[in-house]
Amino acid sequence: MLARLTNSRHQRLGSRMPAKLTPRENEILQMLASGIRTNTIAKHLYISPATVKNHIKHILIKFDAHSRYEAIQRAERAGLI
Repeated sequence: MLARLTNSRHQRLGSRMPAKLTPRENEILQMLASGIRTNTIAKHLYISPATVKNHIKHILIKFDAHSRYEAIQRAERAGLI
């Protein structure tokens, strides 16, 4: 029963489009999907790692995701990656 409820929730959220990402959030999402780490993203974009983490936090909220991996999966399903 719990598995059914969990799967139902994921299917609902997976089909829903997230709130629009900012250009910077989209850029960071693409880099995350490529496997680039937080510190490397920060160096590449000339911003602090804390700023990258803040952008990632906003991405997770917009995708209603609990992890970077989950946000990337949802972005792929939405055709953003």
